[in-house]
Amino acid sequence: MKKIIYSPEVIEFVTVSAELCKLLENAGKESVEDFLQKVSRILPLLYVKATLLPDMNPMGIVTLPDYVREEDYNYVRDNVWQLLKADDEYLEMTHDEDMHWSNDPVMKTVSEQLADIYQDLRNFVAVYAMGNEPSMEEALAAAKDNFLQFWGEKLVSVMRPLHDLAWSHPAHSNDNNND
Repeated sequence: MKKIIYSPEVIEFVTVSAELCKLLENAGKESVEDFLQKVSRILPLLYVKATLLPDMNPMGIVTLPDYVREEDYNYVRDNVWQLLKADDEYLEMTHDEDMHWSNDPVMKTVSEQLADIYQDLRNFVAVYAMGNEPSMEEALAAAKDNFLQFWGEKLVSVMRPLHDLAWSHPAHSNDNNND
């Protein structure tokens, strides 16, 4: 019987997650245009791959370590901020239960949203890289749960401002005018 942790859907999710982590870790080496195009393409793919993950029940027998340190998180966040600067902030209508009746948008930053997603996915990818199957099963269950409870909504939230930046950027306005 083939183990679910090696199923094509899971391996594709691991691959896309690793690619996003690599992109975010190297954000400081990218041009703004290249970064925006790459991240605006990979995030929707990540969302689709996460929705295809199998439902799993965490066994709770393995404690998953946190591989991402505060310095790693700050490095990713700061590199994205350095690229976007004034374009890093955006307004988002909240879906927080405590603010259910509020019509006031909340200020968020692309850099922090991406760093939050990075932290969870980098920890997941690191567990997979270790190759310990019980830990991989636990990490997969946690990744699906965290997608549903935590970073899935962050991903959807941050795609809007990234889309606006990537495709309304001056370099693209010339492309659109030539059509």
